[in-house]
Amino acid sequence: SILTGIFACRCGPARAVRLFLEVAIYRDSLSAPFARVRRNAGLSAAAALALLIAVGLIALRFGPYVRGQQLAVQMEIARQVQRDLLPAVDRWPAGVDVAAECLPAASVGGDFYDVVSLPGGRVSFTLGDVSGHGISSALLMGLIHGAMSSPPWGAEGSDPERGAALLNDLLLAKSSDAR
Repeated sequence: SILTGIFACRCGPARAVRLFLEVAIYRDSLSAPFARVRRNAGLSAAAALALLIAVGLIALRFGPYVRGQQLAVQMEIARQVQRDLLPAVDRWPAGVDVAAECLPAASVGGDFYDVVSLPGGRVSFTLGDVSGHGISSALLMGLIHGAMSSPPWGAEGSDPERGAALLNDLLLAKSSDAR
């Protein structure tokens, strides 16, 4: 006959709960009237072992699954932040008609555009395409977009060539040699 038992034990230095399965096999120690009990005990032991293996497999896969779900949520947040960086229609300068749409190849990307009113009635239209796809391109796009939205770009009397040189210096300082 087969007798089984599952018990929990707090062991080890971390006092973690561990499950143990005890299986005891007794050969011909029970009489014939207990044949049905022996068969049911055997089936119960097999079911308990199968359940224990299934729980173990689920536990192995659960961590990566949760991390994948967290990454998907973070990517959606990054996509929304990137979308929010693009200019809204109501922020466009008066008298300027612009039609634009940004569709990244990946969840997030390095493409951007901006339309800004400048002093003296001037308008700046910026279009950027950072090489590559994904988070690294999106982060570099955010850096460029932030730099283009602050002085000296667009300041009264600013020199576009000087602004481009400053932006180039910033990109060289803040990006890797591979980019």
